[in-house]
Amino acid sequence: MRDEILNRMEEKGNIPPLPDILIRLEAKIDDPSGELDDIAQLIETEPVLAGRLLALSNSVFFGAGREKILSLKGAVLRLGLKLVLDLAYTLELPRIFSGAGAFQQDKFWKHSLAVGVLSRHIAGCWDSERRVGEQAYLAGLMHDIGILVFYFLVPKEYKKFLRDNKEREIPLAVLEREEFGLCHAELGSKFIKKWWPLDAEVVEAVGRHHQVLDPDKVKDMVVASVNLSNAMANIHDWKVGLGTPGDVLNRKFLVAKGMTLETYQQFVEDARQSLKAAQSILDD
Repeated sequence: MRDEILNRMEEKGNIPPLPDILIRLEAKIDDPSGELDDIAQLIETEPVLAGRLLALSNSVFFGAGREKILSLKGAVLRLGLKLVLDLAYTLELPRIFSGAGAFQQDKFWKHSLAVGVLSRHIAGCWDSERRVGEQAYLAGLMHDIGILVFYFLVPKEYKKFLRDNKEREIPLAVLEREEFGLCHAELGSKFIKKWWPLDAEVVEAVGRHHQVLDPDKVKDMVVASVNLSNAMANIHDWKVGLGTPGDVLNRKFLVAKGMTLETYQQFVEDARQSLKAAQSILDD
């Protein structure tokens, strides 16, 4: 089954492509000579995205309380270019995968958002480079994308697989490997690498988010952030809602990085507040 799934993935089949707006937006934002007016005009070509970004720029979490923003250019200025890109991914990914599977995607995307928010927080604690935090957020947001790819490539088989294993107390990734020869982490990583123009660090973190990490060997903070954040999200009831997570929080890794019980509790509380506010991203 593994070879058949990977062959279908290589051929792409009916998997939705990454929206053109995201590719063009990322190119303009990464262009040192890019103009703010051009970026705003590009966003205006997608009315739903434009409306949500304008609303978010006036939300409590993203800057409300100051003068109300009425233009997309003003929204981009307030939010910042990289945050605009992160929000665009957050808004667009649920839309392009909305036809995948027969399960409720609300929990799935809230879990994904939780892992993205937590990953950015952790990366910010351990690495001051802004790019690392941005990569960690995107990797966290996309870490379970392989579940949706399974749905698109082998919909009947994957639905039956979830139905048959619904009550089993065995981690979803383990059961997937037994049934299909690969798990959603590996499939998602291979899919992103093949079809979406994202950083190698994002691909790596998606593929390794279920691995047990050795703090003496893992130096990639994007990988570590997403791995730890996925376990944290499941512990604190931001679960994906499919199968048994099975991830154990790598406390050895946290201790090695200087995190005490007190700082961990404060970290989770800060993240909880950020996530509560950020949920508005996925609300209608």
